[in-house]
Amino acid sequence: MLKPEEAWTTGLFACCSDIGTCCFGSWCLPCLYGKNASKLRSTSCSGPGCCYACCPCFICIFAGNLRQEMRSKYSLPSEPCADCCVHLCCSPCAVCQEAREIKHRGLTPAGAYTFSDPQLTVPMRQNMG
Repeated sequence: MLKPEEAWTTGLFACCSDIGTCCFGSWCLPCLYGKNASKLRSTSCSGPGCCYACCPCFICIFAGNLRQEMRSKYSLPSEPCADCCVHLCCSPCAVCQEAREIKHRGLTPAGAYTFSDPQLTVPMRQNMG
């Protein structure tokens, strides 16, 4: 049975809702795309990032495919149009929206160390003598 579609947490053009992601996407969009792919596919970020930087004619295909995987995984609607078209018309906005969605869902890259509160134990006092 299919899960009902959920709404994206932010809109396609809501870049100002997360200035950090917007700046990262503005200064190094291939790196942000690679980071997104790393979190969704549990792979290295370098391959997808290099493809994004070096194959601009095919961005709408492979970036659209990643967006489709993300929508399928989280039951997100195809908004405002098909995934390939979103990346064809405004790939920077789409990559930033995907990054905000990943951030909202709390995904971390494969193999990344996540910090948690350590369980500290104090050794018992020893008497010397």
